[in-house]
Amino acid sequence: MEPRFRHCGIGGDLLDAMCVVLRATGCVTIEAIAIAGSDGSAFARRIGATVGDELADDVLEFAALDRLRLEALRVPPAGYGVRSWTGLPPDDLVDSYAAAKLAIADAPNNYAPRVPAWSAALVRQAQEARAGRGAALWVEAAVPTGTNVVAAFTEIEVIETKTAANQVDTVVLRDHRRRGLATTVKAALLLRLHAARPDLLTVGVTCGVSNVGMRAVNHRLGFREEQRRTLYRLML
Repeated sequence: MEPRFRHCGIGGDLLDAMCVVLRATGCVTIEAIAIAGSDGSAFARRIGATVGDELADDVLEFAALDRLRLEALRVPPAGYGVRSWTGLPPDDLVDSYAAAKLAIADAPNNYAPRVPAWSAALVRQAQEARAGRGAALWVEAAVPTGTNVVAAFTEIEVIETKTAANQVDTVVLRDHRRRGLATTVKAALLLRLHAARPDLLTVGVTCGVSNVGMRAVNHRLGFREEQRRTLYRLML
């Protein structure tokens, strides 16, 4: 909303009208994200919305990339190798990759994220849809030696015409945690992406403030906090 029209009750009137429509469809919850400390955040609190999750937006600038540090961090722990792809995953990994994507629900958020019922078919469909809008998903996965099991992975979406990329998801399966796999796959992917796309300036990632482990990994790799946002929930 343009600043000159704020604080006149327009936003509340629009929301009230929308709530009528949403209730008629059976909707019971509205979610919205606002920058911490902004007018939007104040509005959400004023109408009775509750805080769902606090989010941190971190950014890595490729100009400041510490390649020597990342080269050391990309080395996988004993018993693991690293597999890489862009776009469609290899046929021997697609089923395991789809199953690993379901573990996104394990992220330590106050409200578990909505996770699609990932399958090999849905993974392929999602990648084809990305390609249709000029985007590609770059993926790095940690695989136990001698297997085709995805134990951990990280994803970055890159749009052909843009110089800013975005981290999508990073997952380490429960039985493979505390071994440095998140650091390994993220470091390897950043180095591969930087080498192939020297025109890219930044990579951004959003992470729950409560996810202290993943935030520590991000900062170890060179990400720095840019801003915080708040996920609000309003019960209808």
